[in-house]
Amino acid sequence: MRALLISSSIPPVAESQSIRNVFLLKGLCGAGWDVDVIAPPLGKGDESLLRQIPDRVTIHRAGPSTYDRIQSWIGRIPSPLVRNTLRGVFARLAGVLLVPDVRCGWDRNVIQVAKTIGGEFDLIVSSAGSNTAHLAASALARQWGVPWIAEYGDPWSLNPLAPAKYWHNRARNSRLERAALRYCSAITVTTESTAAAMNKWIGTSCPPIEVIPCGYSTAKPCSTAPAPHNGIVVSYIGTASRGSRDLRSIMVALDKAAVTHGGKETVTFRMVGSTSPAFENKGRELRHLTIQSRGWVSYEESLELMGSSDLLLLVGNRQSLQVPAKLFNYIAAERPILYYGQAPPEVDGTHAILSRLPGVVLLNSAQGSLEDQLEKALSQSKQLLEASQRRLEPAWIRAYAWENIAGQFGALASGLLVRKPAQ
Repeated sequence: MRALLISSSIPPVAESQSIRNVFLLKGLCGAGWDVDVIAPPLGKGDESLLRQIPDRVTIHRAGPSTYDRIQSWIGRIPSPLVRNTLRGVFARLAGVLLVPDVRCGWDRNVIQVAKTIGGEFDLIVSSAGSNTAHLAASALARQWGVPWIAEYGDPWSLNPLAPAKYWHNRARNSRLERAALRYCSAITVTTESTAAAMNKWIGTSCPPIEVIPCGYSTAKPCSTAPAPHNGIVVSYIGTASRGSRDLRSIMVALDKAAVTHGGKETVTFRMVGSTSPAFENKGRELRHLTIQSRGWVSYEESLELMGSSDLLLLVGNRQSLQVPAKLFNYIAAERPILYYGQAPPEVDGTHAILSRLPGVVLLNSAQGSLEDQLEKALSQSKQLLEASQRRLEPAWIRAYAWENIAGQFGALASGLLVRKPAQ
């Protein structure tokens, strides 16, 4: 059995969909598939993820999109101020004008590469990243007459985030998506909420949808105790910006909680990943909170840093369709989680999962001020840690291990091959 997977999110590209794709590839290979992958040109990124790709996978590199070529040219400008300004302006302009996204046209590069790969394929899988992967897969599925799985890490035209949510982009993307899905055999999404929204939107012509959530890694489990350090370390690991996950109000409340904590031990707030400079600026104004900023780290190091923390801060999504992908590795780290939700609890999938687990503090619940809740969590950090050690005991949470999720995806792919009509 031979499959072709198309995605702009293939290691060493460092993003959450790349992590997901690594484990989906493992699921395909575990189910007996040989997989060819078409991805963007090789660049810098997360080598630890690249090393996890199975041996049965062959990667072919398609040429960059026009957007990426132009950004590369801008990147050669000597002046940092001019370079960064032009990059930002061009990114915003492209986001507003181009559909399905800024990598408009990359699907043509993919199709050219696909035609040069020898042999026949029994299955096509497209995975966003860029939704141009779905456009390429649709065209190839129509030409080759083989099953196609559209793997949706995030919604396409139902994406609630800017610039995709702007009405003119949503209207154009809706037309593209409906036309592309005429040749789709199955769709995979990460949450029941996304599946329900897509079924409602597309209606009776919607291809079968299977929910295949994100998961946690069991390859390098954390130690049973945090690494030794002075005081309490509260870590936020992931991306955060003023527009989506503004950490400043939490930082201010944590600074006040550190004072109320009585000066018994230092409290460090550690930010790891791509975060807004505004958070570091805010940190300089705080008198009682020690601020650390690590910037981007590899997937493997992010797991290690989770395990060396005393408390993990998780900020939820503002919309209800998705849950943060890092939620599951936070859970598997067996460290206390401080969850700050931004959506109403009754529609928040992250809240629904965390509310069933021990060692979790739901900061958006009606339990007093944020400062008081954080001070209580600091005071009870050892008890919360003990509770967190029992977190992976329920069978329902162990089902989120990537090994199980990868197997689910592999079974879906093999099932489509069985149902493939005779030529």
